[in-house]
Amino acid sequence: NIGFSFDETGSENSDLDTSGTRRNTNKEIELIFKHNILQKKFLKYLQDRYGKTMVKRECRASGASRIDITQRTNDGDYIFYEIKTYNSLRSSIREGVGQLLEYCLFPDVQVAKKIVLVSHVSPSDELKAYINHIKNFISIPFSYIHFDTEKEEIILEI
Repeated sequence: NIGFSFDETGSENSDLDTSGTRRNTNKEIELIFKHNILQKKFLKYLQDRYGKTMVKRECRASGASRIDITQRTNDGDYIFYEIKTYNSLRSSIREGVGQLLEYCLFPDVQVAKKIVLVSHVSPSDELKAYINHIKNFISIPFSYIHFDTEKEEIILEI
């Protein structure tokens, strides 16, 4: 595990005036087909528990963004669920948490009472610690759900 280092920088000699792109061959690609399956099955899972009138997909957030799944609680509050299907859970966390915060807080309100990242990936101990660190760091309630699309059930919620 390599921690933060201010002294070990990238290339100081690169010509920023002529070089405009950063090459990253390890860029994760979210699998859209897998996303659609996970969204459909997780939506059904929630609707079976809370009712179709209380759980909807693709609700509009501020601007043109769409929230993967939104649940209205009996108290009239909202829970936003963002589904990510990167094979790397760390990539899913990076993308998903940013989206959830934007959906909930942009431009200067708090729309959801809770935000939840949903993925098909089981977290390592290191990522469990990271998720718990995020939960303690941000003031809005946040959780991670590992959902199994074959069993159609929650395997783990952090």
